[in-house]
Amino acid sequence: MQRLNICQPCFINSISKQSQDLKKLFAEGFFDQEDLWQKYPLAERISDLKNGIQSSLTKRMSQLSLGVYQALSQGGAKDLREDDEIYFFTCFAEIDTTNTMIHNITVEQDSLVSPTLFHNSVHNTPLGYFTIINKAHNYCTTISEGLDTNLAFVEFLKYILKIPKRYIIVAGDEYSPFLKLDPTKKLDLYPFYCSFVLDTTQSKGIKYLGEFQSFNHPDVADKLDQANAVFVNHAIYQSVKKQFSQKTYTEYPLMRDNPCGIIVRLILPVLLDLQGSSIVIEEIKGRYFIFEV
Repeated sequence: MQRLNICQPCFINSISKQSQDLKKLFAEGFFDQEDLWQKYPLAERISDLKNGIQSSLTKRMSQLSLGVYQALSQGGAKDLREDDEIYFFTCFAEIDTTNTMIHNITVEQDSLVSPTLFHNSVHNTPLGYFTIINKAHNYCTTISEGLDTNLAFVEFLKYILKIPKRYIIVAGDEYSPFLKLDPTKKLDLYPFYCSFVLDTTQSKGIKYLGEFQSFNHPDVADKLDQANAVFVNHAIYQSVKKQFSQKTYTEYPLMRDNPCGIIVRLILPVLLDLQGSSIVIEEIKGRYFIFEV
């Protein structure tokens, strides 16, 4: 089966801005010891995202647009080619700009709302800024399915496996008070940005093993036993850890409840320079999507 080679990965959040930070955290047990997670609280904003961008533009750009720009510049689009396609995965897109517009109209009851807010509120705004600043003409699109963005990403991977090509992936979400308004959804959400290249023309990287009804399905049992590491989402972390106690990890300390955790989980073995095979599992409503990295 064809694989998706991962290269030029970059991850940014309020506690990590380079792979060396992640390697240090991994060595400390950050990804498999819950008592350590509380020692590294996540912030609602990330500093130093304006580096390398003209100040006249940074005044208009949201945290999301700034973060996506930095992740692409340091990661997947660092060596951008003319035929590279850029795909942006985000659960909530320009949520804070949208929240500002709603607040201005409904709470402040402003009769006039800044026109800049309108064109900065569309889902493709971050990619628009990136391509304009870099004078790039690459195909780019945004995929946003709210809390189902994880499933959208999995389906995307299954699709592009059939097409030999390089893809630039970027993912991210910003923080907004709007995310706290629904009392029925107690989600712990913080900003993050990541980017990398997926190349389907290579013979190494991500291999999709399939969809199963259990994480230890007989068809993948040998893979799990032989893997040096198993990365899972938080919902199944404890049950998987009971069976593979010495090698089960989760990206939850970095991503908390953001459904885009699967994207970061897939590149963690590469960011951490882990040797050998890693298994990555995403559980969605009782369906287990399993990958080998």
